[in-house]
Amino acid sequence: MENKRISDKITTEEIAKWNNKVVTITAPTGAGKSHFIKNNLYDYAKAKGERILMLIHRLNCIEQFTMELEKEGKLDIIDIRTYQSNEYFSLPKDFNFNEYQYIVCDEFHYFLSDSCFNQRTEVSLERILNVENATKIFLSATSKNMKEYISGVLGIETINYKFEYDYSFINQLTFYYSTDYIEKYMKQIIELGEKAIFFIQSATKGYELYKKYDKYTLYNCGKSDSHYKYVDKEKITNMLQNECFDGQIFITTTCLEAGVNIKDTQLKHIVIDVEDVDVMQQCIGRKRIQGELDKVNLYIHAVNNKKLGGKITQLKDMLIPIQYLLHNGYIEYIRKYARKEQSRLIYDEVLADNKVVKKVNNVMLYKKKCDIELYKEMVKQGYCKYISKLFGNKKYSVEENIRRSKELKPILEELENKKLFKQEKNILINALNVRVAGRQQKTYAKLNQGLKWLGLPYVIIPKRTKHERYWIIEKIDNDKIA
Repeated sequence: MENKRISDKITTEEIAKWNNKVVTITAPTGAGKSHFIKNNLYDYAKAKGERILMLIHRLNCIEQFTMELEKEGKLDIIDIRTYQSNEYFSLPKDFNFNEYQYIVCDEFHYFLSDSCFNQRTEVSLERILNVENATKIFLSATSKNMKEYISGVLGIETINYKFEYDYSFINQLTFYYSTDYIEKYMKQIIELGEKAIFFIQSATKGYELYKKYDKYTLYNCGKSDSHYKYVDKEKITNMLQNECFDGQIFITTTCLEAGVNIKDTQLKHIVIDVEDVDVMQQCIGRKRIQGELDKVNLYIHAVNNKKLGGKITQLKDMLIPIQYLLHNGYIEYIRKYARKEQSRLIYDEVLADNKVVKKVNNVMLYKKKCDIELYKEMVKQGYCKYISKLFGNKKYSVEENIRRSKELKPILEELENKKLFKQEKNILINALNVRVAGRQQKTYAKLNQGLKWLGLPYVIIPKRTKHERYWIIEKIDNDKIA
């Protein structure tokens, strides 16, 4: 594809135009974001006697990228720090943003995705954007919401570059609702003798799987987690150096969801038990595709509409005190909410005259609003269909549907081409058990939707004569199901 690599499109002439502006680069994993920084931008900056600050949000990423730069002898121009080191109340005395002419924010979806549990991502974003004498470069494969926040909410003009996504490496896309399937996949992959990465949101759940299958697995989680003592640090370091892990199964939390490369054509499966969609996409991108024949089977934990609806309600309730503060002011907010637990979206700020005021974390607030709109769209389309569209309308299967289809097949075969009256209709209705908002559906139209959703090659046709009304079940071609 033309201009697929970043270095092909962003030339030195382009870099010269940036001149202390805000630049966003949206590109899929493997498009050369890191390569561009440590080669094209490095050469340009070095020729002009300038310096680059690279901000990274995960320690594993820092370790891997530092090893690369050290090996290539490029730490003379590029300094690497974590975002978190920039989020204290005061910056370290030995650090000054003004020493750098380029500030590179790697995986800048961090400001939103981590705001759910880190209340200070807004601090580092504000400090970076306030640096006047440096070009700010924001890189990510999942940048949509952050780009809209910077340009739309903050009103900052940006120079934007976007590169096309190619998900043809996904061999098979499978969704599962029950987490019981996670262990089932592990058993199957071990029996096949193939390799897989399991991204598990819960460090505890991941450790329990590791403990059960420790002969075949490597375990990883964040350093701040209590389970970190079970991490084999030497093996993780070797994995970062070699961009490949030993053993069959690598179990990790999302501490590895960005920046780390796994280059291994033997890695055939990625299992994801992660809620955040941006983080999910980043997890998939840890496998770097090594050619057209390098494919992966993807398994994603799906969310049903009931749970999505609950998330929407929870988020809306969370925003009520925020809206009250914004519309009624600090004093009225204190009167109403003084004895209630303060929302994580609200924090205290000490002013120059030592007065304390309530402030809203705008990055976190924007993240919650984005999540509400996202969940609404997922409810409208259905989670599985929404995610499949992200991957270019990839054809998919649902584990629970496969199981139900097997159970329903003999019933449908038994009823095929027979006249279905009340008793037979009830058998079919209860067997299909199609429900909308918890209510069982009994019309042939809704039952046909259920058959289509399950991928079953049957259709219910209503019939009537002068003396009777009934249904007929007929088999159809598979290509007519879609």
